[in-house]
Amino acid sequence: MEIMNLLSEIKEAFNGRFLYDLMSIAKSPLNTISTMDDTLLLSYVICIVALLILLTLMFRIAVRFLPIYPMTAWGFRAKLLYADDSGQKKIFLNKNYKLSANPDFVYRLRNSKTAYIEFKSRTYVMDSDIAQLEIGIIALRDTYNVTRGAIALSNGKLHWIDSAKKSSRSLYKKNKSLIEQAKRIKQGQWVPPVRKSNCNKCPMKQKCWG
Repeated sequence: MEIMNLLSEIKEAFNGRFLYDLMSIAKSPLNTISTMDDTLLLSYVICIVALLILLTLMFRIAVRFLPIYPMTAWGFRAKLLYADDSGQKKIFLNKNYKLSANPDFVYRLRNSKTAYIEFKSRTYVMDSDIAQLEIGIIALRDTYNVTRGAIALSNGKLHWIDSAKKSSRSLYKKNKSLIEQAKRIKQGQWVPPVRKSNCNKCPMKQKCWG
């Protein structure tokens, strides 16, 4: 019977009496509380606790999803963790896979995930861009837990790649032949055959070994 009375009081509280009595308590707390019976007082305590829990949950949701980070040049909000043009260039090394990377940008997204952004001064994406991004993600993971990646183009568009979510082992296996070729080229053991027509737009034209 006491439980039914309590539930009835809670229902009545939410129907409007609760707010009225709260205002009365605020004006004259001791007098108002002393006139309430125990069941009504307990129902109000339960309502106040439930309200505080609800407000706490709403605050946590707001902190996570509201745009609290500044807007990037590509139209999404994020916290800048590293930028290659900041004057503090750094080589990120993954000792386990013996890979290094010099990323353009690393961001912390609103969902707490970390993204690696590589900028290209053209309006289209090449397969080599995706390979560079995937290998760079492996190198970065010794410092940042990167699970998002995108190619930023000169026209302001972003090309996000789904493979950024994959494990380092999977990304390494996918790009293993390219990684081995790059190591051989860097050591001067092999120069890949290329079309001379591609030389003009190659970023390594001034340092070509061929």
